[in-house]
Amino acid sequence: MIWFLAALAAAAGLALIFFPASARGRARGADRFARIVGLAIPPQLTGAVEASLARRSRVIGVGLVVGAVVALPVALLTPSGDDGEGLLTGRLWPAIGVFVLVVGVVSGLGSLLRRRPPIDGVRYARTTEVRLDDYVAPFELGFVRVVAALGAVGALAAGIRVALQPELLGPSIPFLAAGVVAAIALVAFEVVGRRIVAAPQPSGSPAELAWNDALRMADLRDLTIAPSMMGAFALLGAAVPFVTGGRADGPNPIGAAIMAGLFLAVIVALVICMAVMYSKGSPQTHFLRRLWPAVAVEAGRAAPQRVDARTTASGTPSTDGSVR
Repeated sequence: MIWFLAALAAAAGLALIFFPASARGRARGADRFARIVGLAIPPQLTGAVEASLARRSRVIGVGLVVGAVVALPVALLTPSGDDGEGLLTGRLWPAIGVFVLVVGVVSGLGSLLRRRPPIDGVRYARTTEVRLDDYVAPFELGFVRVVAALGAVGALAAGIRVALQPELLGPSIPFLAAGVVAAIALVAFEVVGRRIVAAPQPSGSPAELAWNDALRMADLRDLTIAPSMMGAFALLGAAVPFVTGGRADGPNPIGAAIMAGLFLAVIVALVICMAVMYSKGSPQTHFLRRLWPAVAVEAGRAAPQRVDARTTASGTPSTDGSVR
């Protein structure tokens, strides 16, 4: 199972690397992304947008391959439980966390290092400073921070319990490792994310600036996957040392019932959070409502309260890709 998942991730990475090599592949990828973010591609920007998305695809592909190579030894070195591959005891989860962390960081670094050609003639820039919550919805941003922090705190509490009862170390290692990965991933998101937001956005038109925002949003949301996923798993697994009743071979019946209840509560909480998040609009188009309210209104999306002049130019890109 472990080798199969690693090979599957590496194969997916190679596909993302080579798929944009053809003009048809680049066009299909750009059209798919345009539908997600709610922006049409202006004819004058088609080549630049397709090239940017192709580079992003290749960067993510490299991240998948590197992540698979790094995560494989983590999975092999993590102790397994009675279920062999450790699907129930969590042997794969630390490796999955490392994998997602590597992919997210590689994607973020790729955004920081992405070279943009110099702009001749009129240059468009914002008159106001942008923040992380302009690209990642505040609710989603708070959810990531809270879950990752609680996962790290839960792992710390479980670690203290394990220190008092060393025989519980075996079944707790995956969850403790997930808490460490969640904390590292959260720090990486805060540091790399702010660097991405602070990076310059040379643009020759409002439409090009809007597309730069779309690509920036995608990079930032990639960075939120690892801390949120690993934080939730570490928070759930932090209960293991407390419900095992001092047994190293697993929880007693009461402990098992508590674990099942916690798992169900986490699932329900995630469903509620997703419902609240999407009730305010798609997270992928939050940047459009925040930074380009006129475009969001034309697309039939409700604009938020915070609306100000965002560009030094007098216009914003229309939904059909033209500039006015």
